[in-house]
Amino acid sequence: MYETLHAALLQMDCDLGDKSSNIAHALVLADQAVSANANLLVLPELFNTGYELSVIGDCIHDYAEDESSHETIDAMRDYAVTHQTDIAFTIPYFHNSRQNKPNISMFYIDNSGNILGIQDKNHLFGDEKTFFSLGNDYPVFETRFGQLGMMICYDANFPEPARILALKGAQIILSTAAWRAQDIRLFDMIMPQRAAENVCYVLASNRYGTDKGRHNPGHSQICDPEGRIIAFSGECEGIVYASLNVSTVDEARCRIPYLNDLRDAEYPVSACR
Repeated sequence: MYETLHAALLQMDCDLGDKSSNIAHALVLADQAVSANANLLVLPELFNTGYELSVIGDCIHDYAEDESSHETIDAMRDYAVTHQTDIAFTIPYFHNSRQNKPNISMFYIDNSGNILGIQDKNHLFGDEKTFFSLGNDYPVFETRFGQLGMMICYDANFPEPARILALKGAQIILSTAAWRAQDIRLFDMIMPQRAAENVCYVLASNRYGTDKGRHNPGHSQICDPEGRIIAFSGECEGIVYASLNVSTVDEARCRIPYLNDLRDAEYPVSACR
């Protein structure tokens, strides 16, 4: 039997290029969420560095973490164990010393400090192609809340990532983002649709704040398996809460058999199962 998920999306502002300050700020918000009984915290994309690549792109190597330098990972792991909460967060990360460019990597750490999964961003947007490596996988893994998959920002613009995760068994999909203001209408359309078409929960944590003229308006949201937005934040720093149980997904998939009725002989998705 899976535990009830008490989710908290930390919609935070960031200081561009100041990792220590951003980590400390994230943990202040985390304290608020844990005090409200949250047992999963989801942080925005590149929360520890800020996003504006015209400013920090050329030195992203210096901000990226790896097996020997892991300030953010250690801080999140320690917090997860101390406060008995799971944490998902996205940072620049080198998987090995031979990489020329880091990945944009989303980590899932459980309340025992174990890294249960790492998702690398598979669709790079704009200048990301200059500074980051492409991912090439969509892992789904077991958590105490259910089968979980992850996608990062621009990945959600394409229906395939969420569909692959659902076909692999994901009942919950986490999405971290630094979605900019001029495209927020798409964010508000896409996240509920990804939940509805795959009959799963989608938890989308978007950045709030401005980096050198680039504004991220928030709109973090939690969408249920029928595509309803059940928790939402407007344009401010704050925390989005909702309590979920994957039994709702199982029940909804019995009533709405999209995944079972998918005619994968006509679509090239059979290899994704």
